[in-house]
Amino acid sequence: MRLLILCALLQAIAQDGPKEAADKNPVETPASTHLDVRIHPLVELNAWVRSLAAGGSETADLEGLAAAIAAAKALQVKLQSPLMFGLVEPLLEDCEDAGELERKLGDLPEESPSLPRNLRIRDEAIALAGALADVEESFNEDLWPERKKALEERIHEYRDQLAPRERECFKTLTSDLGMKDPGVRIPLYLVTTYPFPGAITFRREGGGGICFVATGPHPGSQLFETMLHESLHALDVSTQGQDHAFQRLRRLLEDKGLSPRDRRYRDVPHHLMFVEAAEVVRRRVCADHVHYGDLTDYYQKTSPDSRIVREHWLKFLDGELEREDALSGMILQILTPQATDPGK
Repeated sequence: MRLLILCALLQAIAQDGPKEAADKNPVETPASTHLDVRIHPLVELNAWVRSLAAGGSETADLEGLAAAIAAAKALQVKLQSPLMFGLVEPLLEDCEDAGELERKLGDLPEESPSLPRNLRIRDEAIALAGALADVEESFNEDLWPERKKALEERIHEYRDQLAPRERECFKTLTSDLGMKDPGVRIPLYLVTTYPFPGAITFRREGGGGICFVATGPHPGSQLFETMLHESLHALDVSTQGQDHAFQRLRRLLEDKGLSPRDRRYRDVPHHLMFVEAAEVVRRRVCADHVHYGDLTDYYQKTSPDSRIVREHWLKFLDGELEREDALSGMILQILTPQATDPGK
C-alpha cells in the first residue's frame, strides 16, 4: 500500500447482510459516525482491471479484458498518480452497472476547477467505463460468484468482531483526537484486490470520504485496522473546520515554517493515523492485534518521524502526557532531533 501513505484525501453494515448496491436515498445524518460496508461487482471489476493495468499477474480468459486493461493503463498514464483517481472512482458509488458509470462520466465537464491545469481525462475515463461494460457480463457470470463469496467471508469477520464494537471504536477515535463526531455515514467498499497503495480514501460527491479497501493484503485484524485507518481519512475530510489533533499538527508544523507542500506536513498526521487506528483495534477489538506498522516494518522503513509520533502518542493514550503536550513534543523532537523528550 505505500503503506497507505497515498491515501489523501468507513454501526455498520445492515444487519440483514452485505449490500451489493447502495440505497439511492441513504440517510446522511446518523446519530454518530458509522461505516457503510459494501461489496459490488462493478467496483470489484474496476479494482481488478486497474490492478492488472498496474502490473498484476493474475489472468483470466474473458473477452474484452485486454481492451479494459489497455483503457485503464491509458487513464493511469494520464492521471499519473493513484491519488488522481479520486476524480473518477467516487462516481462508482450507487452505480448499478458500467453503463451508468459511463453516463455519469459523460456529464463531467471537459475542464473543471478541480482538475489540475491542462489535465483533461474525460475521454479516457469514458473509454475505461465503456471497456468495463464490454467485459462486465462475462465477469459477473464467471468470476463474481467466487469473489463475492470470498468478500462475504471477510464481511462476516467484520460483523462478528469489529461491528459490535464499532460505536465504541468511533467514540474512542474522536475522543482521543479531540474531534467532535460529525455524524457521517462512511461508504467503504471491500474488494479482493486494489492497485497500490492497496487501500485509499477519496472525497466523495456531496462531501465526506469514500473508501476502497483490498482484503487480500489485510488478513485477520489487519483488515479492521485498515478500515479504521481509512475512516480516519474520511473523518479528517469531514472535520476540516475543527481544531482536532490532525489540524493541530498541521498548525504546529506551519508555525515552524513548513508549508502544505512539505512532505512532513502530509506525513506526520498520517503517521498518527497509523498509530491511532492500530491502538484502537488493539485496545477495543483484538487484544493480540499487531500494528500494521510493526507487521510490515513501516515504523522502521520510514523516517524516524513515525517512531517519534508513536512514542509520544502512546504516552498520551496511557495517560502519561496531555494531548497537546504529546503533539507539541512530537513536532519538537521531529524538527529538532537533539531535543530532550519532555515525556521522559
